[in-house]
Amino acid sequence: MPTPPRRPGRPPRTTARRAARPSPGSGPSGSTRPSTGARRSPGATAAAPGAIALANNPRFNPRRVIVLACIALVTLVFIVSPLMSFLEQRSEVAALERQVAAQERDVRRLERERELWRTDEYVEQQARERLGFVKVGEKSYVVVDPAAAQESAPPGRGGTAVDRRSPWYGRVWDSARAADDPNVAPTDG
Repeated sequence: MPTPPRRPGRPPRTTARRAARPSPGSGPSGSTRPSTGARRSPGATAAAPGAIALANNPRFNPRRVIVLACIALVTLVFIVSPLMSFLEQRSEVAALERQVAAQERDVRRLERERELWRTDEYVEQQARERLGFVKVGEKSYVVVDPAAAQESAPPGRGGTAVDRRSPWYGRVWDSARAADDPNVAPTDG
């Protein structure tokens, strides 16, 4: 009788296995169960039942475990990289949305200000406040508080004249610096 082709992952069938099996009805009192006093093979030792099952399991192959671990690792890499990119892009989108909202608020504020500048009353008010303009026939008064003028003067330069004892180039430099300072008293030279 020809032997059938062997499947991968299964041990070949042999007649020795069939011989080791008890035939039906060979147990005590003709039962179909094997007898409790079944013989063990001479090389068998007492080991944990899980270890025997794992060692005899044709599906537990170290090569197979390594290949599955590599596949899991590659799959993890292919999932984590796009996930990190996705999360980074989401944070960028959130930042850009906040920036757009701030710019929209600025646009609304500027549009309101533009509408104000289109009215003659607002333009006149701004010319009076910012530029000190007056209409024809009106008198303009500027109140100067001497205490406020003293406080606003820069320290060390307020009210001092150019030193005459310095060389001529030093006096030129000091007079150029003092030319724009309204707190420096003019000197007769």
